[in-house]
Amino acid sequence: MPADTAAPCIRCRELVDVNQTAIAICVSSRTVGIDEALRSPQDQVYVCSMCADAMVKGDEPPKTQPLNYVVFHQIRNMIASDPAIGMSAWLELRRAAGLPVPALTDPTIARAWNEFRQSVSSAFPPTLPEPEILTPARTLRAG
Repeated sequence: MPADTAAPCIRCRELVDVNQTAIAICVSSRTVGIDEALRSPQDQVYVCSMCADAMVKGDEPPKTQPLNYVVFHQIRNMIASDPAIGMSAWLELRRAAGLPVPALTDPTIARAWNEFRQSVSSAFPPTLPEPEILTPARTLRAG
């Protein structure tokens, strides 16, 4: 977590320490349709890795809740693009259950983890290419 102090997770309200993994959601607002646009200061809220993992495995919020809908999709896309958040949630779950937590600094585990991440990232394209707009070869006549 990039903050200097601990902050609560917005879902479970547990304190997320600075050395724990979490997702920071940056919130700011600005006016539109006004000559001099007003901007609010940016603020951040945090979702711990366990809650982020649980959120995206749950039901999608309805479109009538646009802020929840947008945040859900942003977190889902982040978790889908990199297994590190899911792995972190698994480690936190083992720690909370009092089970031994494998150290990712162990060379064999670190090497296996890196190979897994590389195989996952190479299996899927990171983003779709930009669409190509083709103009028709000739103008069509109306009918």
